[in-house]
Amino acid sequence: MRHVRAVLRIAGIVAVTSALLPFLFVSRWRSRIIRTWARAVARCLALHVTVEGTPPRGGFVLVSNHISYLDLLLFVQFIDVVFVAMSQLRPVPILGAIVAKAGTIFIDRSSKRDAMRVVGDVESVVRRGGGVVLFPEATSSDGRDVLPFKPALLESAIRLGQPVQYAVLRYQQPGVAWWGDIPIVPQVLHVLGLPRIDATVQFCGSVSAPNRRELARKLWLEVRRRVTSVS
Repeated sequence: MRHVRAVLRIAGIVAVTSALLPFLFVSRWRSRIIRTWARAVARCLALHVTVEGTPPRGGFVLVSNHISYLDLLLFVQFIDVVFVAMSQLRPVPILGAIVAKAGTIFIDRSSKRDAMRVVGDVESVVRRGGGVVLFPEATSSDGRDVLPFKPALLESAIRLGQPVQYAVLRYQQPGVAWWGDIPIVPQVLHVLGLPRIDATVQFCGSVSAPNRRELARKLWLEVRRRVTSVS
């Protein structure tokens, strides 16, 4: 039954994506199409999301822990944002095409020079009134704890002179996290075969600091405190 469920969900996601992808070329519809796509894919996956707190609006930088490729779906159903994502995501079938058309800022984590380019891109998006989601762990974790936050991309918030919003993500089902050396194909098939997935997005507030290192430390402490308090 699990394999049948996985095949049916793949077919549903491909159908939804094929139907909506052409409309992403129309810029005035982009946010609405991305949200429609995310909600349709969530339905295909039986992904049920509970939102706690108040989502940010206007120009903002939002920081979160990072557990799974599904994290993107949790956010874009409820807020208009672009993501900073590893360049390795770009060639991923379906998901790579969607996130690229959604305006994702891709980063080469091995290049300090590229990080500075991304800082400028983030600053530009926020000054135009957009929202940007950062995952400062720079990788995903198993969801039971939070890796130390890397400060480089938080330089954008320091330049903007505004507090950084933060959120906490949680999944109830085991095996949703994709982290470490877990092979991607078996893990995706496992997720596709789950009867349902229950997730929570908790919007927690904001943090400010005089420099990016202190900002990263304070954000990490706040996010980690909330993650480990229920782990």
